[in-house]
Amino acid sequence: MPRSVVTRRPIDDTQRQQYSGPTHGTCFASRPSAEESSRRLGENFSMPVFDSIDIPVVSEAPVVPRRLILAHLDVAIQLLLTSSRGGEGVEELLQQLQGMEQLANLEGVELPFHALRHRYALSDLEANLVLVAASQQFRLPRPDRGPTVAEAVETVTPDALTQLEGLEALRPSATLRSRGLLEVWRRDSSVNEDDLLAHELVVPGSVVAYLGGSEGLGEGLSELARLSRPAIDFDRAYVPPPEQELLHDLLARWQETESQPLALAVSGDPGTGKSSLVKSLAGLIQCPVVNVDASLLAGLPAHEVARTLRRLYTAANVYGAWLEFDHFDAIEPNSPLVHGLARALEEWPVVTFLVSRLPLAPSHGLTHRISRQVALEVPQESQRRALWHGFVAREYDARPNRQAIQLLAGRFQMSPAQIRNAVRTVARTQGGAEPSFQMLESAAYEQMRGDLRDLATVRTPTAKRKDLVLPEEETAQVDEIVRAASHRTELLHGWNFKQRYSYGTGVICLFSGEPGTGKTFCAEVIAGELGLDLYQIAVPQVVSKWVGETEKQISRIFTEAQSSKALLLFDEADSLFGSRTEVKTASDRYANMATNYLLQAIEAHEGIVVLTTNLEENLDSAAERRILFRVRFPVPDEAMRVSLWRSLIPAGAPLADDVDFEQLGADFELSGGYIKNAIIRAAYDALHRGGTLDMATLLKAGDRQARMTGQLVRRWE
Repeated sequence: MPRSVVTRRPIDDTQRQQYSGPTHGTCFASRPSAEESSRRLGENFSMPVFDSIDIPVVSEAPVVPRRLILAHLDVAIQLLLTSSRGGEGVEELLQQLQGMEQLANLEGVELPFHALRHRYALSDLEANLVLVAASQQFRLPRPDRGPTVAEAVETVTPDALTQLEGLEALRPSATLRSRGLLEVWRRDSSVNEDDLLAHELVVPGSVVAYLGGSEGLGEGLSELARLSRPAIDFDRAYVPPPEQELLHDLLARWQETESQPLALAVSGDPGTGKSSLVKSLAGLIQCPVVNVDASLLAGLPAHEVARTLRRLYTAANVYGAWLEFDHFDAIEPNSPLVHGLARALEEWPVVTFLVSRLPLAPSHGLTHRISRQVALEVPQESQRRALWHGFVAREYDARPNRQAIQLLAGRFQMSPAQIRNAVRTVARTQGGAEPSFQMLESAAYEQMRGDLRDLATVRTPTAKRKDLVLPEEETAQVDEIVRAASHRTELLHGWNFKQRYSYGTGVICLFSGEPGTGKTFCAEVIAGELGLDLYQIAVPQVVSKWVGETEKQISRIFTEAQSSKALLLFDEADSLFGSRTEVKTASDRYANMATNYLLQAIEAHEGIVVLTTNLEENLDSAAERRILFRVRFPVPDEAMRVSLWRSLIPAGAPLADDVDFEQLGADFELSGGYIKNAIIRAAYDALHRGGTLDMATLLKAGDRQARMTGQLVRRWE
C-alpha cells in the first residue's frame, strides 16, 4: 500500500489501480463492512465511528490519539484485504483512510504505521506483509493463529512474479526478518522445518504495541525489561565535565544519522548514579529507554538467548529507544549472551549501555566494541554541596542553611542517590518544617551504614559515662576525646582544617594498660557518648597468609568505617602495629608492607580509631607519632575497686543488705574486667540457690577469680 497523502484531493486512477487488483485467495474469514467494523471498534475501544471523508472538520473536542491510530490501522487492514479479494467498498475505505490521515495531520498525531515505513524504508509489498501478519492482533475475536507465509504472500501479491518478490522479502537476511519486524514460526510439529510456505508469519509483541499506538514490549520481554521515557534533569548525573562533553558529543553525532551502532559502558559502586546518567542523557534528547535486567537474561536457556536479544533490539529500534543492560556483572565471559551481544553491537543501529559495578573486563570480549567506558565515583565535595542544596531545596521549597550543607558535604562521601534518600527520609518523618542539621546528619549516617560483620564485632554501645571508673587525669583525657570527636566535622569542614591538612586529621587514640583495666569498656563509653556503633576489629580475620589479602581487608575496613556511623577499635593493636622486623625473607617484606599500609590508612582516616595494647613498648614508632590522644589505664587502687564493685552490679539485681563494697575493694586486688567476671559468677550462684546477691556469695566468687588470675587475697573470713 502506498503511503497516503495527508491532503484532500480526488483519488486518482493510479492509486485506485494499486488497491483493486485481482483476488489472490486468503486465509481470513469475510470481513464486516466498513461501517460495522467502525461500530465494533467503537464498542471495544470506545472509539468514535469514522464513516465519511468529512472527518477532518476541526471541532472543539480533541481527538484521542490512540483511538485514531487504531481506527486508521483497522481501515488500512480492511482496505488491503478487501482489495485482495476484489470486493466492493475499496474506494470508500480509501477515502476513510485519507480522511483519517488528514485528521491526524491536523491534530498533530503521528501514525505509527507511516513512521514504521519511513524508519525502515519499507516498500509497498513489505508494508502490506506487515499489515497482513498484524491483522490477527487487531481483530475481535482474535484468530487462533496468524497467516502462513503462503497465505500472506498470496494476499498481498497479484501474480506469480510478485509472489516471488514477496518470498524474497521474507528471507532471513531481508529487512523484515533481519530487523525483527516479522518472525516465521513453525508452530505445528507436523510441518516440515524446511517448508517455509507452511510456517506462520508473526509480528512480535513490541511491534504490535507500537503499531497500535501504545508503548509495550509484548509477552516474553516484559518480565526481563521495561520501556520508559525518562524525565531526569541532566544535573542529577555527576560525571567529570570533560566526560560530560564527550558523552554529549558522541550521542549528538549518533542522533544526526542513527545509522551506526553505538555502545557505551558505565561502571561504579551502587548509588553512584549509573542508571541516572543513562536516564538523564536520554531525557536530554527525549529518547525512550529499554532497561534490561541482565541477571535475568543470563538465566535464560542458551537456545532462547539469541531470539530474546533480537526481540530486545527490535523493540528498541522500533521505538527509537536506547538499550540499557543493567547488572551486567552477572554475565559470564564467553557465554552465549556475550557472543550474541557482540554480534548485536555490530549489526543494530541502537545506542547500547552496559551498566555494571566494575569496569568491563577484556575477558568479556566486548571492550573493542565499546566506544567509551565511563567510571562513576562518589562526587567531589563541591558536587556534593550542590546535590545537598538541590535536594533540600526541592523537598522543602526553601533556601537550605549554607553552613549545614557545607558540613554535610564535607563529612559524608555520599553518592547522589544516598543524598536524595537521606533528604527524603527526613522530609517524610519531619513533615514540612525545615530540616535541622542533626536530622540530616543522622539520616546521612543511616544511608552510609557499612557492613563489616565478617571482619568485626559490631556493637551498639550501652555503657554510660557514669560507669567509667578512672583516676581524675585519665577521666579528663577521655572527656577531651569526646569533645574533639563531637566537633571534628565542624573543625575539618567548617574551619577548613581539611583543606590545610590532607592527612592526619582523624581522632586516633591509644589506650594502654594491663588486661582488664577498662580499655575496651572505655572505647564503648566514648562510642555511646557520640552515638556511634563500635566496630571491634577481629585481628585474626584481617591478617591473611595470602600475599596482598591483608591490604585488601584493611582497605575495606577503613572504606566502610569512613561511610559508617562507627568507631573503629583495634584490640591488642601491637599484633597489627608491632615494630617492623628486619627483612630477611619474603614473609618479612610482606608483613612490613601490611604494617605500612595500615599506618597510612589510619593517617588518612577522618573518623575515630581506638588502638588498645597491653604492651605499649612493642608499638611501632611510626604508629606512635600518628596518635593524637594517649591514655594509660592504671591498675585500679582500692578506692577505684570499691567504685567498680558498686557500679558493675546492675540496678535491677537483688542485692542483699549485708554487701560491703569497701571490704570487697580492699580484699581483692582485681582490675575492672576481673571484677565484672566475679560479679557474673556470683550472680549465677545466687540464681542457682534461689536467693540474692549477698556478701558471702560475692566473697566466694571474688576469691575464685583472684586465685584464677594469680592475685593475692588480702582478707577473707
